[in-house]
Amino acid sequence: MHIVLCSFSYIFVFLVAVEGFELSELGFKKCHLEDEECLLTSFRLALPRFVQGIPEYGVEVMDEMVIDNVKFEITGLKLTLKDARLKGDKDIILDKTKFDTSKKTITVDYHVPLYILTGRYNTDGKILTLPVQGEGDIEIRLQNVVVRSKVNYDLLKKDDKTYIAVKQNSYEFTIGDAHYNLTNLFRGNKELSETTLKFINDNSKDVTLEFGKPVLDVVSKKTFRNVKKFLAKAPLEDITIID
Repeated sequence: MHIVLCSFSYIFVFLVAVEGFELSELGFKKCHLEDEECLLTSFRLALPRFVQGIPEYGVEVMDEMVIDNVKFEITGLKLTLKDARLKGDKDIILDKTKFDTSKKTITVDYHVPLYILTGRYNTDGKILTLPVQGEGDIEIRLQNVVVRSKVNYDLLKKDDKTYIAVKQNSYEFTIGDAHYNLTNLFRGNKELSETTLKFINDNSKDVTLEFGKPVLDVVSKKTFRNVKKFLAKAPLEDITIID
């Protein structure tokens, strides 16, 4: 498993209710925080509506998700994604939820059967031992992406209401399989481009270990921004059963 600090993932996606937007629209029902079965059911009911986006509150559509002008370097490979689109979040399957009030942690396990990333790219550098320089279209298929998200939190009081304040977040992930299609890797040298692409796909697990993390980091950061806007308006008293 690959541990990444700086991701928020989908832990708080469903713990949301703000003025003008009713929980009934999410299909959400109140639960005791440590009732894992109830929380899992509620989260599953809420997910389809949330990923559609709620523009009134600044929540972007999560499927498809726009990833534009993202630059990163992976072991010598400098790659920029332009006007990219990521599909797959609408098919998220939640597997387990746990809200530990004594340790102040929240853990959510989920998996995505298939992520499809399409867009434009340019790159200069190398993948593993192969030099790569080019620009063109890109399509990446990540199959069976399994994620465990964990958040440490504190509780804050404001106007007689209780809010979650995130202290630290991390996630672990594995990717079952991957397939890459990049056109024009060597600026018109079709034979060399096809040879390199075959090498990439023959070694897709090694490549994905390096490439998957930056892509999922971008997804997590976008999710975090969406959720943060809701958490500021979502007191626990309005969304959970507190004894």
